[in-house]
Amino acid sequence: MSHRLSQAARHTQELLQDLERDKELDVIRVYLTRLNLFPRQRDPKTAPIRSEELRDLAKHWKLHRQRNFWKNHTTKEDLVRTLYKHINTKVLPNEKNPLPLQPEPPLTPTPPLMAPVAPSPTRPYSAGTTESPVKRRVSRFNTMPDARGGRVDQALDPYGGDLFGQRGDYNSGMIYVSRLAKPEKPLAVEAELQNLLDQNKPATLAPEMETLDEDAAQREKRLMAECACSLYQLTLEPGHENSIVLEGCIPAIVQLCNYDDLDVKKFCSATIVNVSVDPSLCPRMIEEGVLAGLMELAKVQQEDIRRNAAIGICRISYERQGQHRLIQEGSVPALISMLNNTDFETKEACVKTLVNIASFSGGNVSESVISTVIRIAAKKDAAYDRFIIETICNLSLLTGSRMKAPDDGILDPIPLITQSCHDPRVQTMIAMALSNFSGIDTNHHLLTTPSLLLALDTLLALDDDAIIEMATTAIANLSTTRDAIVMLAESPLPPRLIATGYNPKRAIQENVSLAIANMALSDEAHRLLLMRHGLVPLLMQLFTESSIPTQYNAMVALCTLMEHAPSRAEIISRDVLHYVIALATTGEPKLRELCAIGLFNFSCYEDFAQYALLPTILDPMITLFTSSNLAVAPKEEKDPTIALSFIQEQCLHFFYNLSFYPSSRLVLVQATCVAACVAVFRKVAKTPELNTRVAATIANLSFCADAHAQMLQDDVLKLLRRLSASSAATKDLQLASATALCNLAIPGLIHSGQAILNLLIDLSHTPHADIALVCSLAYSKVAADASLRDALAKCVELPPTLVVMMRSGIEEIQIHCAAALCGMACERGAKTNKHMWKEGTVSDFIVNSLLRINSDSTKVVCAKVLFNVLAHDDCRLAMIKDGVLYALIKLARLESVEIRILCVTALYNLSSDPSMVPSLMEANVPHVVSKLCDSDFKHEESRRKLSACLTNMALSPGMEIKLMEGGVLNAILALCEHGDSDCLRYGASVLCSVSMQPANCDGLASSAALDVLKRMVCSKDPSMVLFAANALCNVACGSHLHEKIEEAELISAMLHVVSEANEDEGIILTSAKFLCNMTQQAKHRPALMKHHFIRTFIRVFGNRLLYTSVADVCARIVCTLSEAPSLLDAMVGEGAVQLLRMATIDATPTTIEHCVVSLLRLSRGGHSGTRILDDGLFDILCAAVPMGDKKASPEMTERCSMILRTLSTYAMCIPQMIQDKRLHPLIHALAAPGDKETTKNCVMLLHNLTAARDHSFQRNVRVSGVIPLLIRLARLSAHEEVRICAVALAHINCELSEADRNEIEAYEPGVVATMISMLDMDPPAMQRAEKVATTMPLLLHWAPKEKEWAFLQGENDKASHLPQTIPVAWTLRDDPVDAATLVPHEPSSFLSCLPQQHCEFTSTIKDALFGSFQILQVSSQKSRLKAPTRLAHMSVGSVLRAVDIAALAPATELKPKTPTPPPSAETASASRGDGSKEESPRKPSIATTKKLSHRATSKMTKPSSRSIGSMGLSHKNSVTECLPPIL
Repeated sequence: MSHRLSQAARHTQELLQDLERDKELDVIRVYLTRLNLFPRQRDPKTAPIRSEELRDLAKHWKLHRQRNFWKNHTTKEDLVRTLYKHINTKVLPNEKNPLPLQPEPPLTPTPPLMAPVAPSPTRPYSAGTTESPVKRRVSRFNTMPDARGGRVDQALDPYGGDLFGQRGDYNSGMIYVSRLAKPEKPLAVEAELQNLLDQNKPATLAPEMETLDEDAAQREKRLMAECACSLYQLTLEPGHENSIVLEGCIPAIVQLCNYDDLDVKKFCSATIVNVSVDPSLCPRMIEEGVLAGLMELAKVQQEDIRRNAAIGICRISYERQGQHRLIQEGSVPALISMLNNTDFETKEACVKTLVNIASFSGGNVSESVISTVIRIAAKKDAAYDRFIIETICNLSLLTGSRMKAPDDGILDPIPLITQSCHDPRVQTMIAMALSNFSGIDTNHHLLTTPSLLLALDTLLALDDDAIIEMATTAIANLSTTRDAIVMLAESPLPPRLIATGYNPKRAIQENVSLAIANMALSDEAHRLLLMRHGLVPLLMQLFTESSIPTQYNAMVALCTLMEHAPSRAEIISRDVLHYVIALATTGEPKLRELCAIGLFNFSCYEDFAQYALLPTILDPMITLFTSSNLAVAPKEEKDPTIALSFIQEQCLHFFYNLSFYPSSRLVLVQATCVAACVAVFRKVAKTPELNTRVAATIANLSFCADAHAQMLQDDVLKLLRRLSASSAATKDLQLASATALCNLAIPGLIHSGQAILNLLIDLSHTPHADIALVCSLAYSKVAADASLRDALAKCVELPPTLVVMMRSGIEEIQIHCAAALCGMACERGAKTNKHMWKEGTVSDFIVNSLLRINSDSTKVVCAKVLFNVLAHDDCRLAMIKDGVLYALIKLARLESVEIRILCVTALYNLSSDPSMVPSLMEANVPHVVSKLCDSDFKHEESRRKLSACLTNMALSPGMEIKLMEGGVLNAILALCEHGDSDCLRYGASVLCSVSMQPANCDGLASSAALDVLKRMVCSKDPSMVLFAANALCNVACGSHLHEKIEEAELISAMLHVVSEANEDEGIILTSAKFLCNMTQQAKHRPALMKHHFIRTFIRVFGNRLLYTSVADVCARIVCTLSEAPSLLDAMVGEGAVQLLRMATIDATPTTIEHCVVSLLRLSRGGHSGTRILDDGLFDILCAAVPMGDKKASPEMTERCSMILRTLSTYAMCIPQMIQDKRLHPLIHALAAPGDKETTKNCVMLLHNLTAARDHSFQRNVRVSGVIPLLIRLARLSAHEEVRICAVALAHINCELSEADRNEIEAYEPGVVATMISMLDMDPPAMQRAEKVATTMPLLLHWAPKEKEWAFLQGENDKASHLPQTIPVAWTLRDDPVDAATLVPHEPSSFLSCLPQQHCEFTSTIKDALFGSFQILQVSSQKSRLKAPTRLAHMSVGSVLRAVDIAALAPATELKPKTPTPPPSAETASASRGDGSKEESPRKPSIATTKKLSHRATSKMTKPSSRSIGSMGLSHKNSVTECLPPIL
């Protein structure tokens, strides 16, 4: 079931929310109207409430002073909600009268002075409204006679300006509209009301107003005030306090304290203060309930009363009983609330009381107390300095406040008071407080402020040992915190401390030495700071004249001063070493240990080494080292270990540190230090660290080459064997032993033979990589010496050990072991062993090289080992079977040039041997080569060898496809990208070989491959161009690849090659083949014309010898291009006929056929006939049609006759044709076979030629035998052609001149018969015959013999074009190792020089407290009030009558008067009010009246903070505020 509210319910909720918002706005509108916050031109009732009015209201109530008020109230809704809440919680509860008194001004004849009172929207005037008594009394004057004798009837409620209850719509009112005041004079009512109040003052009352008219309440109030005043007067006399208390004064005072009158409470508070001056009376007063009265007085919001109450409570807190009762009565909250008082005496009394109470309860003092003390201190009044310091000092003695008060800021006043106050007692308390607070470590960060540290510096400068002792105690405690030490160092205290250290007082010296020791232990910068301020002289003073703890602290500080060179220099210059030696003779054990540590510290720095190596120091140290053995019990003699004394340990540490300095090593060896170590360590020490340090000492000394002989003579190898063979040998010990053996390897091998190798092999079988590394260094060093390789070869276990060490996976170990093996592989060794080394060693080495080695440099050395192994002819095949070549190929995949060079060299050397080619193929060498070429391998020689290797493999038959599958194309592309000309030549050869297989052409047609081929064909190397052209020719055999070829712009490139070829038939022919293959598809043919194919070959044929093979291909290309009608004109224009003419020279029949077919198509190209004739048409036809006995084929004659017939259809061609003398013989040769189509074409040709009616041509025709030819053709032709022959004969004989007839030698038989056949022709027939003859004949279809397109493949003639063969060389590779670099790391890399010892020093905080808690007391003086004035007796009736008479006075007669009562705040306020009225003649509005009257009232009723006589009566009655004060 859905719980969603219905739409009606939601609508109702929205209405309720709107009503709630309207309610809030209505409430706010009341106050906006009351305060005149609406714009003047708008009606307050109907005007919209904007955000501007809401912000003004918030400012009026000072809500905007809250933190982030505007940030948290950005919208109108936020302001409405906050203002509504403030009205309900603050405004309404504090309002005595929700509607302030708004007396109606008296009716006068002057209308402008009258202004209606706007009714409150929340409380409209009505008959049933209950008014306050004051308001009713004020309204009584309406019924009194007027000053002029008239009477004003005011029986109705005050008029609000509404028209019959229209509620505020004043403008639309119709009754009493004339009574409305003008808006521009709103201050008149305020002035009248102020004058009215002035008239009601007692100084201006008439004599008859003084008549007594008391009621019961007034009488009771007066009597209570007289009683309290009388008791107060009695307590003013000193010495009567005891009697007054014994007679029961306190219960009466407590009872009067509960009376609701300020005067009575005031006298009661003064009475309690005066009585409590006697401390002995406080217990009785407590028992009689004085605390209840004081608590009641503390609630009164009057400064004098609260001050006296605070003083009385403070005096009660002097005793433990009073403190206990104050806690029980719950006075602490009241006292804390009284801290907010503005009177400092009240604050002081409250603070002292709370501190006294805290001393009893032991709890924390409130934060308000501390904040009050801080505020008092901020006034910088010297009178309060002692009180502040006493409070702080007492808080430092309380457990809770001692920890919490500094966090609350109680320490803030101390710096200022320290600088301003010079009272010794105050200074003592300051030092006491700082010392006590410093006993808590959580306070240190608060005590180390610059100002407090400056205060401590000021205290140290005083000439008071007690103060100095407490100040140094505080500094010593602060120095135990690291963060505090930083602040101490940055302050002026360090030089002050050092100067204070010369104080002879033992406690001060101990504190100073402790602080200095802590600072010196903290940081080097602090030590330098102390050194600059003269610490060393102070330490020398403390060493001679101080207590044992001080000397101990001074020695600790001295041990820290050796880290910095200037400090050490000063220590040496001041000869502090003698002081340390002198202290070492003392009988204090702990101090002797410190002196021993100090002597050891001299060995921690190299600049002290020259002093430590002096014979006066070194010889006694060696003597102490060998003679200070501990006594050994009989039971411990069989113990395999020994124990060293503390002195021996320090001596060993002394030698250990000195051995790290190179300048000390030879001196130590010559001083028999090694012999001493061998003597002392006759057994291993019980402490493993000592064994390690003696081994490290030997290792350090072994780095001195001049000391090797002395060390071997001192039997150092025996000591190293004893230490390394121990079951408790640590890693560092073994590493140090291995380091020493590595340094002694070559002299040790010569001195002791295989012994040192056995020690190294034993240490090599360790899980620690560092030790194995040092051993590998030793092996590599020995193997690098060619003279020692024989000794290494005798150690059969060495190669397997090296291989095992390589399994560690540590790069440095592997590379050094590989270097050792590389050196050993340079020698064949015994030839009886075909594996060179122990069986299985090579296989394990290969596994390590491929799988366990990650370093490229190590793999390089491994590759050298493998290459050296292959270099031996007698074991090469066996090594290949063991996987050496496979491993070398695998290593070549790395990005290492050296490895690849080795691999490439090996592959090339092996590929040069034909018998190794099968093995190379089994190893998939083509794929390996392609992978090598794919990488960024830029070594030119290696690239050349790779190219030669691929060429050698490509020469083998049947390898093309395998090479392509193995990635040879990518290899060639990579080689050619950055290779030289040889690489390109080899690559072109490989591509040419690969392209011979059609299956590989698709791969060669990639864009990258075509770009490389294009680059090759554009080179200047003929062999490279030829190989690349053949490859492209083979690629072009695939029609589906032509688009890629055209996109690669290879057509233009090939044409460029043709133009640049220097009489190289192979290049030209291959290029022509490529272009011929590209014409297979019609869409690619325009590209040839675009790049001027015809013009290029014309230029080639014109400058070089004409090759028949090239001419054949070119004729085929032209024939193919002529198939496109759109290209015919362009072809003729570029000289296609000229190219064909050149091609027909010594051409083959196929070439002639292609030329004729091309001409047949070109002749139909339009108006290019003359160009065809000019370029050699008849030369081509003469070459195609033999003139002798040999006859051409019918197809050939038909095509040739068709060409001539086609050209004869163009009138522009006829003159040029008839001028050529070869025309007539050519026609006879064509017509001789008698072929039908040829005959027809000849007939049409002759008709067109004779129709031109050229006289010279006709004469030549008659002479050349054309007439008999026409007669013969007519006999062979059909009827239509016979008529055309007759027409042609008619053309010849129709215009014979006399000379022409004379030239005719004989009559041709059949000429008449032929001519008369045209008699049957009517005009249409004649026209039709002429049209047939002059019309271009249909294109003769030519079908080549091949059914499919025949691609022209390239050739692969490698032998004659390969470069010179690269020589084969198996040069042994040796890893060049410098023996000087094969030095292990010094022990300083894994062991450090022992640092100076700062000693085991733990500084503790001195938490002992100085001083004791002192009860804080207030002044013992009595409270004296001013002399009381005469009480004014006025009855209520007289007051009302005075108010009525004052109200009846007309407003125009009110004038400002100078008041005569005693000077008071009320009088001053009234004077200011009159002055403001005189300055402003405008009439005030009601709202303004409210504001000013409120301010005046607040000023009159506010008592002063100091003057007791200025206190007035209670402000509950608004009328009595105008009366004179009682006191």
